Amino acid sequence: MIRQALGPDTATFRPLFPDGTAFLWGATPTLEKNNAKAIALRTRGPGDPALFRTRRGSWP
Repeated sequence: MIRQALGPDTATFRPLFPDGTAFLWGATPTLEKNNAKAIALRTRGPGDPALFRTRRGSWP
């Protein structure tokens, strides 16, 4: 459940998605080996910053 993954940040997201639905998407891999996107995807990991956009603005 997403609530477990968000932990204390759940309270921050609740007003942004009051009906409990958040449409999320991620980056798609590229066939190229060493362009900027391939390097970014290869080196991403837990703790990296993320941007969440809503109709009211963005967070953080």
